Amino acid sequence: MITYVLSWVGRALRESLVLATAPPLACSDQPHRASPRVSLTRTLYLVHVDGVLHRVRRDRVCDCGGTPQRPCPAIPLVQEYLAAGGQRPLGRHEDTWPDRWLRVPPLCPICDCPTVADRYLDSSHGPGWRCAFDTSHYWSVRLNSLRRYLAAHSPPPTLPWCDTTPAQHQAWIEDRYQPPRRLPDPLTLEVTR
Repeated sequence: MITYVLSWVGRALRESLVLATAPPLACSDQPHRASPRVSLTRTLYLVHVDGVLHRVRRDRVCDCGGTPQRPCPAIPLVQEYLAAGGQRPLGRHEDTWPDRWLRVPPLCPICDCPTVADRYLDSSHGPGWRCAFDTSHYWSVRLNSLRRYLAAHSPPPTLPWCDTTPAQHQAWIEDRYQPPRRLPDPLTLEVTR
């Protein structure tokens, strides 16, 4: 618990430093509303929208509950920022994660929250750990090496009609078609005694 509180204090200090060194807000046509701006931390985008600070992760999920399916106002601003050539967070990218972890990372590579060692998840690929924010982050990190392998060595298609024309595909289906078996209707059966 203390580690979690200290990580939040450190996160607040880092965000305050980012906000203090960010360029000033541009003038807006409405004086009571500040125009939105996007700042970076090590792993997050900080977006000010109408005086509210949104923290958008690299997977386009906001701390206010916004997701790519139901975006909050900050997610499109981050997408515009990136489309205009904005920088990405300096945090670890998935391509830099090792295939085998030698020790428990102090912070989650996905969300920058503290991690806790979990001996039940230990394996030959390294020690197990849990993210204090979301336990599925461990599995996302562990499966990254498998995703990289499958991207480099994609399996061949296994369906029998992959390299065939639609007519050959239809002929293959008709060749293997078996009509359903008809069972006699129990109401029309004669009872023999």
